[in-house]
Amino acid sequence: MLKRCAQYIFLCLAALPWVWWKTFSLLLGSGRAFTGVSQFLALFPGASGCLLRAAFYRLALADTSQDIAVEFLTTFSHPGTRLAAHVSTGTGCNIGLADIGEHSLIGTHTCVLSGRNQHDYTDTRVPIHLQGGLRKRVHIGRDCWIGSAAVIMADVGDGAVVAAGSVVIRPVPPYAIVFGVPARVVGSRLARQTSDGSSEAVAPEMAQETEQTPQ
Repeated sequence: MLKRCAQYIFLCLAALPWVWWKTFSLLLGSGRAFTGVSQFLALFPGASGCLLRAAFYRLALADTSQDIAVEFLTTFSHPGTRLAAHVSTGTGCNIGLADIGEHSLIGTHTCVLSGRNQHDYTDTRVPIHLQGGLRKRVHIGRDCWIGSAAVIMADVGDGAVVAAGSVVIRPVPPYAIVFGVPARVVGSRLARQTSDGSSEAVAPEMAQETEQTPQ
C-alpha cells in the first residue's frame, strides 16, 4: 500500500517533466526533447530519483511499467523504448531504441545501441555525421542479465546472460551465456541434474540437443 501511494505521488510529480517534454517537442522534435528530459531526470540521486524516473517513463514510454528501477545517471535516447515490469538498470547506462523484458537486469555503464548501423560511414567524401544511418529496435528478452559495461547491438534471447564488458553484435540464443569481444556462446543456463542431486551447466551444443529432444 505504501509503495502504491508513493508511486501515485511521484506519478503526479512526473507530469511536470512530461509536459516539459511535450512542449519542447514542438521546438526540437520529440526525440531531442525526450533525450534532454531524460538527461535532466538522470541527475536526481537516491530512491526519490528512481521513483521519479519510473513515473516519468511510465507516462512517456508506451507499454512501460512503473515497477522499474532506473538508477542515477542512466539515460534513454529514444521515446520508442519499452520497459516491462521489474526491469532494473545500474548507474550510468545509455539505452537507445529497445524493448527490455520483465525481470531483466542491465549492469552499470551498459550501452544498448539502436542496432549496428546507427551511422553510415561508407562514403569517405562526406563527414560521417552527415551520412545518416539506420536505427533498429533491439530486443532484450525476459529474465536476462546484462553485465557491467557491456555493449548490446543485437537481440538477446529470454534468460540469457551477457558477461561484463562483452560486445554483442549477433543475436544471443535464449538461456545462452556469452562472453567476449565480439561475444560468443560459452555456456548455457539450462542445467541437467547429476547423480548426487546437484546441477551442472550444459555445454552449448548439449543445450541445443536438449531443446530439440521431444518430451
